[in-house]
Amino acid sequence: MRGQEREFCWPRPVVSVQAAVVQGALFDLGPYPALVPGTDWIIGELWELDAANVDITLRVLDEVEWYNQVPGEDLYVRTEVSAVRIWDNSLVTALTYHYADVDALAGQAQSIAPNALGFCQWRPLKEC
Repeated sequence: MRGQEREFCWPRPVVSVQAAVVQGALFDLGPYPALVPGTDWIIGELWELDAANVDITLRVLDEVEWYNQVPGEDLYVRTEVSAVRIWDNSLVTALTYHYADVDALAGQAQSIAPNALGFCQWRPLKEC
């Protein structure tokens, strides 16, 4: 997301960025979040790429998210999500990264509960 540590990991400029929500469960792993399948509404962003930049961008993001780098050692898994809701209330299909080891989250990570409006959002701790 904009304003986060990895905002500038993209190898090419994006076409647009807009607020979006997706269903899932969100966990705080300290320095980064873990999104997994679930029923909560998670606040995030939809980053649109120019079609010519998709392949190079996915290669870079796969490396950043440690997906498909070493067989059997994925940290995240790139997943197509067919129901990403953008703020004009339309649904789009997008790619996201789900945390690969859902079982490891039980008892080891803090689940992020929905706020008063019913949405979950990861906010990293800012160092002073």
